[in-house]
Amino acid sequence: MIARIDVNKTMLPGLTEGGIGATVDILTPRPLTIGKTYGALSVSGMLAERVHNVRPNVSGLYAWVNPAQTFGMLVAGSYVDMRASGDYARISQWDDADFNVIRGSATAPVATTERLAGPRQASYGTYGGGTKRTFGSIAIQYKPAASLTLSVDGFYTRLDQRIDDSIVNLVFGNTIINPVVDRQGIVTAGTYPGQAFLQSPAVAAVLAGRTVAQPQKLSVIRARDRLAESYDVGVNALWRPAATITVTADLSRGRAKGDKRFDPYVLIGNYAANDVSYALAHASPQIATSDTMFTDPARIRFGYAGNWGQTVDDRLTEAQLVGRWHHGTSGLTGISLGADYQDCSKGAGQRQFTVRSL
Repeated sequence: MIARIDVNKTMLPGLTEGGIGATVDILTPRPLTIGKTYGALSVSGMLAERVHNVRPNVSGLYAWVNPAQTFGMLVAGSYVDMRASGDYARISQWDDADFNVIRGSATAPVATTERLAGPRQASYGTYGGGTKRTFGSIAIQYKPAASLTLSVDGFYTRLDQRIDDSIVNLVFGNTIINPVVDRQGIVTAGTYPGQAFLQSPAVAAVLAGRTVAQPQKLSVIRARDRLAESYDVGVNALWRPAATITVTADLSRGRAKGDKRFDPYVLIGNYAANDVSYALAHASPQIATSDTMFTDPARIRFGYAGNWGQTVDDRLTEAQLVGRWHHGTSGLTGISLGADYQDCSKGAGQRQFTVRSL
């Protein structure tokens, strides 16, 4: 789909040599440049192990040129369908902070305040989804005279994407029972108490007057749909009235749209009824809890539902006229004069809301 990429150092004086500023010209193949009729087709498949199927990857190109090589047409296209899924478990928050440390049992607890480095939140999530990419382009060239070449180019591309997430977060709180702490003050094992332990009379008495953040279980469900489309249509004239003179005129119109207006999420949280145990074994965190998530609706304390949607719509019209004189290989080898016009508009929209209940 791409014949050549030219990268030119920008001439803006505000950027010093070696800066990242540059102009990039992506040159697509043209039928009269190819100069012959030919076609190419590529078909392949990608094995998605988790979803147990093969996803297609197809691309092709066909160019036709008349015998006189004064007229040619080239069409190209591609289609890719990808699927992916996975899961993860990780400590998503680690704090160096003051903890309420309880040593002993629920009937004979001793409470102190100690500064420790320990986990505050663990996450387990699963995700799945896919992406489809469609691309098509056409180039038509006509050469009415040896010194004049007219071209019309256009392309269209579309991206469809959907990703679903389901995440369970365990928020441990700021109270820990019988922690095992190494010499650096890092918690390598311990138990974060649930409501059953915290509400026992002896524990409630030793924690009176202290700030206690109770462990929570959070469930997050999110679906992310995204649609992106873009197109560009351009006309070009290349005139060589003499061997040392080249005149180029371009006019193009492009548009890019992004639609992610529906990005819903739901979050439900409840207090942990039972304790959550933690241990760092072989540099890998081990988390265990006997709580089921929502068997007791009375423990559900908060919920959110909302949408993080947004849309974008960018448009660009560009015209360019350039004349070049080139001669010799030393000294002054050429002069370029030209004019450029651009009209760019950018649009964005937000479709966001949050509803809290409980």
